Amino acid sequence: MMRGNLPDECWVLRAYGHPRKLAPLSSAIEIVTSYDERDSLKKKLCEAHPLDRRHDRQHDDRLLDVLTEACAFAWAAQVARLGRPHFCFQPGAPDLQLDPEGWVEAKAVHPSEEDQRLSKRMLEERLVVSGQPMAARQGLYEKVRADFNKAGAQLAGRDGPRIVFFNLTALDLPQRAVEEVEEAELDSVATLIQALVRKEPDVDAAAFCHGYLWEKARLLGHAPGSPAHWADAEKPPLSALSR
Repeated sequence: MMRGNLPDECWVLRAYGHPRKLAPLSSAIEIVTSYDERDSLKKKLCEAHPLDRRHDRQHDDRLLDVLTEACAFAWAAQVARLGRPHFCFQPGAPDLQLDPEGWVEAKAVHPSEEDQRLSKRMLEERLVVSGQPMAARQGLYEKVRADFNKAGAQLAGRDGPRIVFFNLTALDLPQRAVEEVEEAELDSVATLIQALVRKEPDVDAAAFCHGYLWEKARLLGHAPGSPAHWADAEKPPLSALSR
C-alpha cells in the first residue's frame, strides 16, 4: 500500500502512528529552533528524505541520520553544555561545530538490511517473527565499530573537544519494542563504545543513547583533561534507557 509517494514501510508513515516515541525528537527540534538553526535542519531533512520522488529505503536511513544530528545538537547545547552548536554542510566535516570550539559527529546505528527485509515482510504479511538476540548482537557490535571508525576519521586533526554521539535507532531486534530492550544489551554496547574511545586518540569522548532519548544520553570514556562540566552529562545507569 502507498500513501502519495510513500510506502507503508516508510519510517515517516510508521512514526506518525507512535506519537509518544516522537516526543524526544520534538523536544530536540525545539532546542534547534531556539538556536535559530531550524532552517539548516529543514534543509538537511529535505535533502535526506525527498518527497518529490519514488521512496527508497536509503531515504529512511539518511533521515534518521539527520534526526540523530538534531538529538546530538540538543544534547551538546542543553545537557553537556559544550557551547553553541552549528550544523555543518562542508563535505567530510563532522556534523556539528561547537562555538567557541569543538566538534560532534552524530552516528545513527540502523537496523541491518536483513532486519529491514524482515520488517518489510512483517508489514506486508502481518507476521509475528521471533528472533535470536545473541546472533543479532554481534551484528550490532560490528556496526558500532564501523561507525566509530568513520567518526574518528572525520574528527582527526580537528581542534577542541571531539565527540561521537551514538543513537541506536534499533537493536537489530525488530520483534521487540524499545521498552523491552534488556539492560545487558545496552550495557554491552556502552562498554564497547567506551573501550573504542580510550583507544582512539582522535576522539575525546562519546555520548550514547537509544531510541532518540538524547536527554538520557550518557558520556563515555571522556579524557581526564576534558572540561569539568562534562561530568554533568553523566546520567543514571543505562537500564533507565530501557524503561
